[in-house]
Amino acid sequence: MKIIKENLVHSGKVVITCRLSPGAKNTEIKGFMSDDSLKIRVASAPENGRANLELRQLLSKELEVDINNVRIITGGKSKLKLVEIIK
Repeated sequence: MKIIKENLVHSGKVVITCRLSPGAKNTEIKGFMSDDSLKIRVASAPENGRANLELRQLLSKELEVDINNVRIITGGKSKLKLVEIIK
């Protein structure tokens, strides 16, 4: 996450690929995968947008930005998502 924070501070905006695992025991950022996507587990079920909301909440907290500045660009109903974060 440190590199994402640095890029966000430097450029004001980052776009990351996230691989989401909903329904996990714990909500956590596992780290980068071999394809450079960020592996994230959330406890919420993938129903009614709850897992997406939890993803946005987690990223906004970790990157210290407002939740409204974390937007899912593509993959709203997929495990693979493209997420834009604006400082």
